[in-house]
Amino acid sequence: MYSKDLERLTRSFVAQKLERDYIVHYLVETYQLDLKTAYEVLEKVSPTPAGRGGRSAKVPDAVTLPVKRQRFY
Repeated sequence: MYSKDLERLTRSFVAQKLERDYIVHYLVETYQLDLKTAYEVLEKVSPTPAGRGGRSAKVPDAVTLPVKRQRFY
């Protein structure tokens, strides 16, 4: 069993966009949790591995828009 303090700490790590493996390692080393409990805390706080679940940076080829350039003259 873990406390709400661990959840808050994990949420702050996720908000800082730290890697999931680092968060689990930190919880295991600092609070002497087993791996199963550390992963449970992380899954409860952030179920998606992407962190915030935002859009990917890659744009599909069919969606590219032409570049509009302004002319001074």
